[in-house]
Amino acid sequence: MIRVLRQDATYYEQRKILLSKALQWKRQKYNPSILLRGRNLQQAQAWLEAARNHPQNPPIPILEEFITASTQLLPDTALDAFICYSRADTDFARKLNNGLQIQGKATWFDQELMSSTTQAQSDGSRDFQAEVTKGIEQAHNFLIILSANSVYSTRCLGQLEQAQNLGKRIVPLLLRDIETAILPPVLVKVPWVDFRKHGGDFFTNFGELTRSLDADPEHVRQHTRLLLKALEWEREGEDDDYLLRRKELLLATHWLRQAPGKEPAPTDLQWSYIQQSEALPHRTLKPITAALTSLAAGAMVCLLRWGGLLQAGELAAYDQLLRSRPSEPPDSRITVVAVDEISIQMLNDRYEPGRGTIPDPALDDLLRRLNQHRPQLIGLDFIRDYFAQPGLAKRGSVNWVWRRTISSAAVCGPCQSCHQSG
Repeated sequence: MIRVLRQDATYYEQRKILLSKALQWKRQKYNPSILLRGRNLQQAQAWLEAARNHPQNPPIPILEEFITASTQLLPDTALDAFICYSRADTDFARKLNNGLQIQGKATWFDQELMSSTTQAQSDGSRDFQAEVTKGIEQAHNFLIILSANSVYSTRCLGQLEQAQNLGKRIVPLLLRDIETAILPPVLVKVPWVDFRKHGGDFFTNFGELTRSLDADPEHVRQHTRLLLKALEWEREGEDDDYLLRRKELLLATHWLRQAPGKEPAPTDLQWSYIQQSEALPHRTLKPITAALTSLAAGAMVCLLRWGGLLQAGELAAYDQLLRSRPSEPPDSRITVVAVDEISIQMLNDRYEPGRGTIPDPALDDLLRRLNQHRPQLIGLDFIRDYFAQPGLAKRGSVNWVWRRTISSAAVCGPCQSCHQSG
């Protein structure tokens, strides 16, 4: 019987813990704070895969639902508290973790699905240490259970040092009597929550802890959010793409102005991150970047001009430029004779209609009257592709101005031959 009871002991132990968590999650109306995260979630998923093939006790629906809901949590969701404790204080730490989760606070607690042997083996692994670091980074508060065991634990002291370097709000929980002389200096300076008070009543002292955690929540949340962004910026080689912009930058600078005198205080990394974000719009371009940008812009303009896509805009801009020029005074040396629709109607009534817009007799009379004033130059702005009448041709051959300006069209004949002869 004993041999049978010991078969698959680890499997049934994890099944018991998972079932307890799943039922607690359901009783609390699917409280997301109870869902599994990190290494606990990975172990639960591995257990579920193996449990589906178990011959006697496969997983029941509530277990599958609980683990599936845990996988749907965002991996970088901020946590309310990181619980640091000695293995000798596991029972109190588990009770504390359950109490915080019931209050709707997301926690990082590394012992839920691990036996003591598995836990001891995983403490030294690189993956486990990376997960611990990530848990401290994402947590708003760092809770450390003070006892003689935790003060001399290298693991607890290492986690405490990480939290201090990240500027986390550290909340010591005094579980047993301890001499302050053996405490790290950072624990002496911060307020404690003494769980020995009120006759050691857990729930009364737990209320004091929740009040401490809920103090100035917006400042603490912004501290964690900016810390995570600054750490990502630092890990990516201080790439400008990870800096703050627009509304995020305004919120960060406002938070930084309000931070003096508050806990936790901004870290040097956060200061540098926000200052670099503010300086980004004013930073000059690198020479190679400016050169490449200029070449690309020039090539693009040339390509658009070659395709004729800029012609309409250029003509509109040129027209607007001419319209906006200062008005010039009239030049008394120039007389403009315009032929509009009314003039053409009068010419048709007075002269016998012929070819072209202006009949040759009307044009002959116009040139005769203009020549009486001995002009230096007569210019005609029209096109005709047929020979002029003899009288008009003779008048054009007599006047040198007329001959040079319009003989090509009015006297010599077709326009094409005139342009070829110059």
